[in-house]
Amino acid sequence: MTRFASHISTFLYAALLAILAFVTAVILASVGVLIVDAISPGALGTVHVNAQALDMKTPGVVAAALAVMLMALGLAWAALLPLIQMLRSTAAGAPFTLANVKRLHWIAGTIAVAYLLQFALPPILPFDARDMVKPMGVDGAFAILLTLVLAQIFREGVRLREDAEGTI
Repeated sequence: MTRFASHISTFLYAALLAILAFVTAVILASVGVLIVDAISPGALGTVHVNAQALDMKTPGVVAAALAVMLMALGLAWAALLPLIQMLRSTAAGAPFTLANVKRLHWIAGTIAVAYLLQFALPPILPFDARDMVKPMGVDGAFAILLTLVLAQIFREGVRLREDAEGTI
């Protein structure tokens, strides 16, 4: 690996860790705000999610908000950790492995779960909490397809690498 590629790899690794840490911190802080407001209503003022004021006195809104936030946190970790692992294997000089193909499938599955949740969650959430789930639109479907295409490209890379190793 060239020195430039090594620097890029290090930068990407640090950026992914920073994104994961930021998302985790924001969601955990939001969970903390909801818990404080549930214990002492109004102590922190009006609670807003996606610029929508939540009526924390409505039954189930706090639980729904906590559930949606924790699901978002789980999905972020489920998508970013395999990406970080892929970057590690790429930095080690082995990007085209079956493990990375599986990781890409995992990421596509995670995006698909998030995409399906945007339709499944609003009808079961309390009315005041329905605006918490913002639709991904076509971008989500495109991200799933793009990730699956990338997985196929990596699978072909694995096949070509194995063929090259067999001819030497």
